[in-house]
Amino acid sequence: MRHRHRPPVYRLLRDALQILVLCAAAVFGTAPALATQTVQVSTEQQLRDAIELANGLGPLGETVVIEVLNSLQLTELGQSGTATPVITGNVSVVGIGVGITLSGGGMGSDFRAFATAGGRFNLDNLTLQNFHSSGDGGCVAVTEGTLFGAFIGLSEGGTRVRFVMCHADGIGGAIFADDAEVALIDFRFEQCSAAFGGALALTGGATARVEHGVFVGNRASQDGGAIYTAGERKNPAVLVRGRVFRFCEFEDNRSERFGGSIDLRNGDNRIEYSRLRRGSAGVFGCYINNNAPADAPPNLYYGSQYLQSEDDPSGQLCGNTYLEIPSGDSWLAANTLHRVPDRADLPRLIDSTGQTMLAGNVLDSQSPATPQAKVNCADFGSGAFTSAGGNVGTDASCFLIDPSDQLVDSSPLLAPDADGVAALAPGSVAVERGASGVLLIDDGSGSARTLLPCGYRDIRGLGRPQDADGDGVYACDAGAWELQAGADLTLSHSGIYFDPLRSGEGYFVERIGGGAALVSTFTYGLNGGMAWFIGVGRIVGNSVVVDDMLGTRGGVFGPGLDETAIERYRVGSLSLVYSDCEATAVPGHHAFAAEPGAGFEDVATAAVRLASVVSCDGQSSPLAWRSGAWFPPGRSGEGLFVQYLPDGRAVLVYYGYTPAGEQFWAFAGDGVTIVGDVLTVPLLYPASTTRCGRNFDASEIDLQPFGTLTLTQTGCNTAQVVLAPTLDGYVGGSYDYVRLTQIEGTACPP
Repeated sequence: MRHRHRPPVYRLLRDALQILVLCAAAVFGTAPALATQTVQVSTEQQLRDAIELANGLGPLGETVVIEVLNSLQLTELGQSGTATPVITGNVSVVGIGVGITLSGGGMGSDFRAFATAGGRFNLDNLTLQNFHSSGDGGCVAVTEGTLFGAFIGLSEGGTRVRFVMCHADGIGGAIFADDAEVALIDFRFEQCSAAFGGALALTGGATARVEHGVFVGNRASQDGGAIYTAGERKNPAVLVRGRVFRFCEFEDNRSERFGGSIDLRNGDNRIEYSRLRRGSAGVFGCYINNNAPADAPPNLYYGSQYLQSEDDPSGQLCGNTYLEIPSGDSWLAANTLHRVPDRADLPRLIDSTGQTMLAGNVLDSQSPATPQAKVNCADFGSGAFTSAGGNVGTDASCFLIDPSDQLVDSSPLLAPDADGVAALAPGSVAVERGASGVLLIDDGSGSARTLLPCGYRDIRGLGRPQDADGDGVYACDAGAWELQAGADLTLSHSGIYFDPLRSGEGYFVERIGGGAALVSTFTYGLNGGMAWFIGVGRIVGNSVVVDDMLGTRGGVFGPGLDETAIERYRVGSLSLVYSDCEATAVPGHHAFAAEPGAGFEDVATAAVRLASVVSCDGQSSPLAWRSGAWFPPGRSGEGLFVQYLPDGRAVLVYYGYTPAGEQFWAFAGDGVTIVGDVLTVPLLYPASTTRCGRNFDASEIDLQPFGTLTLTQTGCNTAQVVLAPTLDGYVGGSYDYVRLTQIEGTACPP
């Protein structure tokens, strides 16, 4: 199996942009960064002593970064069942060098590597292998979550954390987390096992963000070959935000009962943009068993591909059903469920007696069937299936009765490629089959929330939806794969975009080299007030795709700003798709997928070009090199974006905070002047605001003068900025700024 890593330049830019808003680990854990001290260890006892040092500092003390200089063979600490002291402080264990491994005693032993009871815990550049516990958590057990929860994972830009041959007789072969916050990014679970959750188990109110993970060859003697989730919150200090599994690969995982890859016994789980292959279960649900309480929030299966084939190394093909949904509400949107080869004895795609909504999926059995055979779906008379439209199916068993659904006699898919991705066949009826706007779904509390019908990207990373037929409507293709419609992006796509129907919000886009782009969004909160968030993404075909857009809180305007008090948190993901270079007569498309609980909602809007640094005919201003993102060192969390246009004008947005600590932004109004090295900008700000998403009303926005900003260029990468606000309560000042980004296609003069 191929694991798709982020491009190195992307990782470097992510690290560099910490000084803006992009913290290295864009995960839960939104508390201000704690101070750190570093301890190097080369023996087991030194590792234990370093953990005791962190414990002595307490959960609000410094983080002790433990640098492991060589591989270690660990032993049990007394009769504790763990090789190291229980972690109650803040600990980060980092391997220094290549191939650093912490090894246990194998199946004949009874101890794990780490256990936590509060504080924060991080792993980086390590392999944990060959541990066994007769209890829960074969490698790591996380319990007694605190206000800040627990962090297990890998900071962006490092190498992958691996859990190999970790075993538990109870729950969670590699990791057991109870009532805690967990983040796992860029990791691999291989040949781990337990009774429940062969690799990972989340119980109580445990929340999780699991991204870019690989689960291979994990086993459960009962349920959840790779992942098991169950239970409700026990500790009220831990904020329940659900569990998100995205960009993951599952291959050759098995359970002896339910959920060969994943067993979900609670609601509010999201399986997104992932690939599941060769799963098997002894009873039901070769990939997923969804057995949540009937009153739980719905589980969402989104933009993923489920594939079965004969080349199963375990020799155990799925013999029942891909998705088993006996209880709980489920949404399946933009998934591809595909059976290979053409065999009548392979399983159904979905069995459900829980309420199941289908939107924009490809349900492809490729199996001979009589009209009576329930090859794709079976509801056993429960009336479980409801179609929201845009689905393509190879039989009528999934109750695809919406006018936009389509039944076909042959597969709408090509054979899977080398990465196991099944693309749409040329001329497939699945192209532009789905919706072009957001859907409204019940979130389990009786109120509706918005949902992008096919997400913001497809299974391979292309922004979606696209406009395949060129009619100006960006409509979703059915399934997890989207057909690109438009030429690849050029240097001319650095610019400013907005939706004419939503005047008063917009997006700055900067190509910054290495296939990366910086996107900044200026908008409003769900209940009003200004909001801005920023992310670094990838240029994929004719789209810009940002997986992590981050916002901030905790700053104040003026000299009282303390950058160490500013918190970074994830607000969602977005894509910008363009059918042509100009993006004026033929607008582009902006899709934003909001992070649940972050204070925003999914939205799909037009993206019309308002300005560009390099025009589509290749023209640029002699001052284009001054364009980019700038910030004042020591004041991370505020700054400005400026773009010098081919027609001699300049546009600018300043971002920061109000004196009361709310996010604030202001942009260039009329009367911008450029005299030599000096740019003078009258600033306007929204004195009255509207709300983001579906409740946006441009007529509610009242733009008023804020003052002036003077930017004096003192060098290629340095400038002085003087803020002179006229608004009461805002104190002006002069600040030295440095360049954060150089827009691709521009260069400082020699």
